[in-house]
Amino acid sequence: MMKTLYQDIRYGLRVLLKSRGFTLIAVISLAFGIGLNTALFSVVNAILIRPVPLVTQQDRLLWLRAPISYPDYLDYRSQAQSFDGMAAISGTDEFSLARAGEPELVKGEYVTENYFDLLGVGAFMGRIFVATDAQTTTPVVVLSEKLWRTRLASDPTIIGRQITLNGFGVTVIGVMPKNFIGTEVGLDRELWVPLAMQPLLNPPEAARAADPGPNKFRNRDSHWLAVFARLKNGVSREQAGAELTEVARRVAENYSGEASHETLRSVQLLRMRGGMDPRDREEALPLVAIAIAIVALVLLIACANLASLLLARAAIRRRETAIRQALGAGRSRLIRQWLTESVLLGVAGGALGVVLALWANQLLNTYLQSTPLATLDFGLDYRVLVFTLIVSVVTGIVFGLAPALQASRLDIVAALKSQDPLQVTGGHRSHLRNLFVTVQVTLSVVLLVGAGLFIRALHRASLIDPGFNVERALTVPINLALLRYKETQGEAFYTDLLQRVRTQPGVEGATLVRFPQLGFSFAQLQVFTEGGGQTTEGTSVGFNVIGTNFFKTMETPVLRGREFTEADRKGAPQTAIINETLALKLWPGEDPLGKRISITEPEGPFLEVVGVVRDSKYRSVGEAARPYVYQALLQSYDPKMTLVVRTTGEPQGVTSVVREQIRALDANLPVVNVKTLRDQLDLSLFPSRIAAGTLGGFGVLALVLAGIGIYGVVSYAVAQRTREIGVRMALGAKEIDVLGLVLRDGLIVVATGLAAGLSLAAVATRVVSGFLYGIEAIDPLTFVGVPLVLGAVAVAAAYIPARRATRVDPLVTLRYE
Repeated sequence: MMKTLYQDIRYGLRVLLKSRGFTLIAVISLAFGIGLNTALFSVVNAILIRPVPLVTQQDRLLWLRAPISYPDYLDYRSQAQSFDGMAAISGTDEFSLARAGEPELVKGEYVTENYFDLLGVGAFMGRIFVATDAQTTTPVVVLSEKLWRTRLASDPTIIGRQITLNGFGVTVIGVMPKNFIGTEVGLDRELWVPLAMQPLLNPPEAARAADPGPNKFRNRDSHWLAVFARLKNGVSREQAGAELTEVARRVAENYSGEASHETLRSVQLLRMRGGMDPRDREEALPLVAIAIAIVALVLLIACANLASLLLARAAIRRRETAIRQALGAGRSRLIRQWLTESVLLGVAGGALGVVLALWANQLLNTYLQSTPLATLDFGLDYRVLVFTLIVSVVTGIVFGLAPALQASRLDIVAALKSQDPLQVTGGHRSHLRNLFVTVQVTLSVVLLVGAGLFIRALHRASLIDPGFNVERALTVPINLALLRYKETQGEAFYTDLLQRVRTQPGVEGATLVRFPQLGFSFAQLQVFTEGGGQTTEGTSVGFNVIGTNFFKTMETPVLRGREFTEADRKGAPQTAIINETLALKLWPGEDPLGKRISITEPEGPFLEVVGVVRDSKYRSVGEAARPYVYQALLQSYDPKMTLVVRTTGEPQGVTSVVREQIRALDANLPVVNVKTLRDQLDLSLFPSRIAAGTLGGFGVLALVLAGIGIYGVVSYAVAQRTREIGVRMALGAKEIDVLGLVLRDGLIVVATGLAAGLSLAAVATRVVSGFLYGIEAIDPLTFVGVPLVLGAVAVAAAYIPARRATRVDPLVTLRYE
């Protein structure tokens, strides 16, 4: 068996190398299909499958489905007996790291002292946290190897020394091993601080707006901690889940009288699969499924092309096959030989596909440099390589089987008598080949329609008026909580900063905003109208805190009333500004000015509406009009704001000036992520650009593969009907008649594929309708344009062999037998 397999492989390689043109086209077609699938699988592997580096026995680690409060965490940890331990994480926080020169912003986490123990990871230098670290008045920190190497020059004496975080001296007790990233991939955490130190480094009075309760360490309604636990040996997830649910029920009944559905749902246990938070995983899976479906279409198109090429090749090698059968080769032996050749093509295509996948992943990494996921590692580990090998072999077997069966089923006598291997091939093989090309055209239409929709949506999005002027504007994040500013200090800082910036050359205006429009952060709350009779539910609205002259600086029209002024401060009547959508929703047909709303409770306190502004785009350019309310910064202090500067010229020209004014007020405050509003808009369109570019590339590839398939079908038909064409021309047929006769073969296949493809696309595009800006899933321009483009390519691909058919010499053809 092994000997004959070795002979099949040797013979297959010799045959493929002899037919270099056929082999090259087949391998390149497969390489694109397999390479794209490999590239996508490497992304899925990086975020959903590959275990978090250095974490031991990850299969025993379980996440709680939703964040919980600190008091609940303490109760669950002490009462649940199914776990070796339970750890809590605050999520990614920003820290100001003061060094020689300009201060830097670093990302880290507040974690409980057993965090590293539960992950099973020790320190590379020094030690990890112990229980007593939560009791000391001097905070300690564990650094990542990357921060130690890049920011602290790999200082071997760093253990025991202090660094300055948030203006406070913090003792370094350890450095983690290289490649340790915590519990989630893509989020470049550079240090870890004990959770108990959070009030010291980020006191409640300095972060009041971020604190949902009077003290988040005592408030059971403040759900801010992500929690994971390690199962004890011999305990199943189901047993642990049942126990934890009962503990949560008992705790909730003790403190509030009943356990709500949300409370019980929050303690459901989810496996720590890969490096993505289980909650993010649930949101990502539909997008991953769509992406897999798209690249699978490309692979199917490539495979249909391969099958079509193999059928044509089987026709050319009919005489060879007949001779081998006449010499005693059985059908199974012939099928195995053909499958060996198709598998060799699949493996060669897979090898080239790996190279293409590496290139595609490098390109994706370049794109990701401008996003929060810049640290994702798309390396091709053994999982990706095994996946590629399986896809390559299965592709070769599945799509080489039909040609192999057809090649082994022939009339030996007819094949040996015919000098032309294409003269007598049978209609079944032609129909099968046409079927494969029809499948190519059908799937190409689906991809091209998807690409057209996303490109049209991206173009439409770029033309949408966001409700403010994105040109000549600069955004500068300001986070005073990093340096533990008290409220009075923060208010004075904002006042001085605006006065300084507004007087600088090239500055037209300046203001402050809590959540920059089209940014990644946002807030939502319930609004109640005075005398509205609401009990517990109000109107859900977007919410923002803004400084004076915000709408003038953003160039957003004020439709009624006024902006906030210096008079709208503490001690004065509380005021609010709403957008036109909220005004129509709360008081249709009435004047909203002077009306009062509450953003806390139905009973108040109430804020007087002093202005109505035009609707804007708040989270994305594709969002529908949504109700929105603004509160004055002077009446609702927030330590984390963004400075918006409107300039007279290019905004980059005043960046250094703005930095200097901030440093003049506080040299320890890091100034990072300075962007223009145009950059902010472009970043909000980043997912759409990726989708449009990727689908556009896939569509072009599908178009090329379909063109190759159509060309092959018509060429094959011409070769089969050479004698017929010669007879027709000898009897007086004109070139135009022969041209039409040959073109009809290709265009019938194309028309069938177009009809099937448009029907399938009409159904498939409804799945992605939520990602399209301003166009319908069945966009007339796209559904008309794609058939025209594909039809033009089909005519061009069919015309070349058809034109060649008209130049057949009837005398030569008739004499050939």
